[in-house]
Amino acid sequence: MGSVQFTRVGWAIFLGVVLARSPAPAADMPKEMQDHPNAQPKATKPAMDPSEPLRPMRVGGEVSAPKLVWRPKRRWPDNPTQCYQLGVAAFEGVVDRKGSVRELRLVKGPDNEFTRALREEMAQQKFEPALYRGKPVDVRYHVTINHIPVKKVKGSC
Repeated sequence: MGSVQFTRVGWAIFLGVVLARSPAPAADMPKEMQDHPNAQPKATKPAMDPSEPLRPMRVGGEVSAPKLVWRPKRRWPDNPTQCYQLGVAAFEGVVDRKGSVRELRLVKGPDNEFTRALREEMAQQKFEPALYRGKPVDVRYHVTINHIPVKKVKGSC
């Protein structure tokens, strides 16, 4: 294939066509950028208001952890003196800016009467809300509970 060679006149015509097709420089663009043929104005993002985040924030950095204020007394279903195999249950939810737990779901563990009782108990907990720059915000809430009764053991204890 042959290569295209431009003379000075050819370059002038080529640049004239490119510059004629490019949009007019934007007023918010720096002067040195306005002369560039591929210059585009910068898209400005609106400042994020911490009082209205799009989704719950993660604890860390400038986001403080919520502090537990009150929780109901734990009530196990059935007779807790029976023998059970112990396991782990992990829950995930959101502590909102009012200190209430919402959107709580079981992430790991069996879906049995014990984990359902725990979920109900945890949904009633009250927190001092998490703060971001001095304002209350929604945050993610993760809890892992060890030694939860998983299933009855057959035979003698």
